[in-house]
Amino acid sequence: MRNIKVWVIVVLFLTAFACYVPVWFYRDVFSGGLATDKESFEAFGSFIGGSLSPILGLANLILLVMVAFYVARVEDRRQLNAFRFDAYKELAEILNKHSLNHSEQVEIIESNVRTFDTNNRFLFTEREREYLTLLGEFNTSLDLLVKQLEEDEENQQVLVDNIPIPLKRVDMEDLRRNWPRTVTPTSRAIDRVEVCRDNLLNFMRRIMIQ
Repeated sequence: MRNIKVWVIVVLFLTAFACYVPVWFYRDVFSGGLATDKESFEAFGSFIGGSLSPILGLANLILLVMVAFYVARVEDRRQLNAFRFDAYKELAEILNKHSLNHSEQVEIIESNVRTFDTNNRFLFTEREREYLTLLGEFNTSLDLLVKQLEEDEENQQVLVDNIPIPLKRVDMEDLRRNWPRTVTPTSRAIDRVEVCRDNLLNFMRRIMIQ
């Protein structure tokens, strides 16, 4: 928006200057005061009209092209933001649909995010470096979480295997659901994933309102 305003001001300034030049040239060549006869005024009007008409016509054409370019750019931006909004909803659904307490669910998130990136990276070419950085941090946090959850699941199984048979009435699903939040490394890994997820989604929201 700022660029179009600057160019309009430049065009108007150049047009005003170009309109002044014929007047100055006429006055310099035919120096003197105001004419007192009709023929002189007619000659002056013909000269000014013939000189300024092409200048104003060219300025008008330039402004029309600039306005058309600006409108097309705004429309392209609107469509791009519409696509980005759809992509934002898709990614938010992917990230919020699956649990972070199971390695299988986290691996599904990883797979879906890779597919999302393949299909939608073209939407972020203007800020591709920042997008790739945030996406890389998010994928790294998912990888670390998967490793930590797999380690926890092995520890859970060892714990269950060591429970005496008469006491082995344990709800594995409840154990798996509550286990990560009671284990500091896993809790930190989940928190890191959530931070990276929020950073990625905030980035997508931010570029839509610029």
